[in-house]
Amino acid sequence: MKKLFAFALALLMFASCVANNPPTQPGEASLAPTGGGDTLLELAEGFEWAARPLYGAGKDISAAAYFNDKIWYIAGGSLFSINPDGTDKLAVPGFETIPGNYSATTLAGVEYIDEEAISYLAGDADGRLYFGGNGDTVYVCDSGGAKLAELTINNIIYGLTSVPGGTPLVLANERLLGGYKLTLNKIDFDKNSEGVVVFDLPPDVYASGIVSYGANWLAYDQSRGIFLINSETSQASDIVSFGGALLDAQTQVLGVLPGDKLLCLADRALCVLQRAPIAVKKTELTIAVCYEGNFVPSELSDAVLRFNTESADYKIVIQSYRDITKLNVEIIAGNIPDLMITENIPFESFARKDLFEDLAPYIDADPGITLVPSVRKALSTGDALYRLTPKVSVMSFAGSSEFLGTEPGWTFEEMQGYLTATPEGATVLNEAMPRADLLAFLLYQSIYDFVDWDSGTALFDTPDFKKLLELVATAPKSAGQYKNDSEQIKSGTQLAMLLSTATFSGYVYSDDALGGTLSVKGYPGKDRKTGVFMPMPFTLAMTRACTEKAAAWEFLRLTLTTDFGRGRGFPAMQSRYDAEVENALNEPQQGGKPMTQAQYDKFAAWFASIDSIHGMDSALQAIIEDEVEAYFEGQKTADEVTAIIQSRAAIYIAEQA
Repeated sequence: MKKLFAFALALLMFASCVANNPPTQPGEASLAPTGGGDTLLELAEGFEWAARPLYGAGKDISAAAYFNDKIWYIAGGSLFSINPDGTDKLAVPGFETIPGNYSATTLAGVEYIDEEAISYLAGDADGRLYFGGNGDTVYVCDSGGAKLAELTINNIIYGLTSVPGGTPLVLANERLLGGYKLTLNKIDFDKNSEGVVVFDLPPDVYASGIVSYGANWLAYDQSRGIFLINSETSQASDIVSFGGALLDAQTQVLGVLPGDKLLCLADRALCVLQRAPIAVKKTELTIAVCYEGNFVPSELSDAVLRFNTESADYKIVIQSYRDITKLNVEIIAGNIPDLMITENIPFESFARKDLFEDLAPYIDADPGITLVPSVRKALSTGDALYRLTPKVSVMSFAGSSEFLGTEPGWTFEEMQGYLTATPEGATVLNEAMPRADLLAFLLYQSIYDFVDWDSGTALFDTPDFKKLLELVATAPKSAGQYKNDSEQIKSGTQLAMLLSTATFSGYVYSDDALGGTLSVKGYPGKDRKTGVFMPMPFTLAMTRACTEKAAAWEFLRLTLTTDFGRGRGFPAMQSRYDAEVENALNEPQQGGKPMTQAQYDKFAAWFASIDSIHGMDSALQAIIEDEVEAYFEGQKTADEVTAIIQSRAAIYIAEQA
């Protein structure tokens, strides 16, 4: 699950800053720590963050930074500097864009980037300029554009910044087993390499960027707001929402201006965030989000921005929880949010506790909203519809009809029978897929087969779950070398592939690669599922405690009718889905030709047969992952491991019920 969400993570944006100054506007609350060193940020009652443009810089800015008391930015093919008050705009000589796809972000002065888009800027006290993209190299040049050095970073670059005094730092993403770690590293120019680590971001904090703020760090999350991180204790304060500033999900905080104003890059233009009296008091609706590291999907942020901009009476506020425990405490205390993202919560348990509003009557009463039937069925819990998603992708096991036939569905025993009929040494899936990934994909579609929420019992000591583990045990412990799926399947050395697609072109590509013999077999199990829908990028539910249900429905309706999915995914709305089909049948897809009617007919039959949506309870997944390795390594039998899983899961399920 962690890996799947890591795929959804957008690249973090980063910029630079200068030290803070005390506030100068009367009535404004300070950003400085309060309560004798407390790290909580505060806004005075009746104030909110408001954005105003920084006049003089213009628009279409692709990258920007704030260092040496100047704002530096790339726009219209050139590098500029400008004062924080918007005066004395100067073009920096020696830098011009290279014609091409990245004409707005690639400078001729640093053409050694090889057309890599420049996303980050920084500088040092000696006047050197540092440029970086989303690779592993920082490029350094002098003020005239002459290349001085290429500094190779050992990890993926997520940003550049400069601290007071002109020391450049690089924010690097260090890959770890099952996750990542963000670190700030001092750039040692003389050694032509990355220097010492100066700060580790707290492991449970998701930050889009970080700038220095006095002795501490001012971090920000593009989706939600700002917070302080104590440089000595690594403790993060609660997040202060950008609130009424109405910034988009790609906003970068560049630094702190005099008066505790925040310099930002939003919607490709520079702006200043400052405290201002709340002009119109809107009724707030809250959305609870429970992702590891306080992650918030950018599409959700965009939808909230759109709603808050257009609504005269209501404002959506995102409340992020690092884990389910705090959200449970809030719910027990009666502090129930109006809306919830249903990923990473015990949705089935919450639904059976009557926590959610049935959305079926809202849809049935709205002539402008009709869902694709199979998507609606998959989203439903019994006769009720408690959650909605704007788009879906589809996942299934697939192979060649010449070997697997055309009838979808197979049990664990049947899959083992097919595998036995393949040449000796054949694998179930690609050797590049380790067993941890195979386990995760199987659990995505089947975990709730082993939970009876109505009775509150676990079913992990059953023969079906043991067969699932036996199948996973056939996969390699670690990822092997990737071999082309279609070539392996055609040669008989691989039984199936994981077909996961969010576009018609992806399906067309897979079918063409198998010479038109693609057979979507489904997931093995006791129920022979043909596949599973994966929400894109989230599922939303309205709680019964919401007192402004009409406004909450308008927000849900907005997510269905407006494309916040960056162009990928099959729409849940029937009218939008039909438009995508028409486009696929008439416009070139992957491979340079439209989808054929025969291909669509096969796809449509599969799409219509799917009746389940990806469901994962992160707590149950953790229990399973904790225990199964002992079975895979031969330390315990399947009976012993499943008995332990059964015991732990039963306790958890009883607690939830």
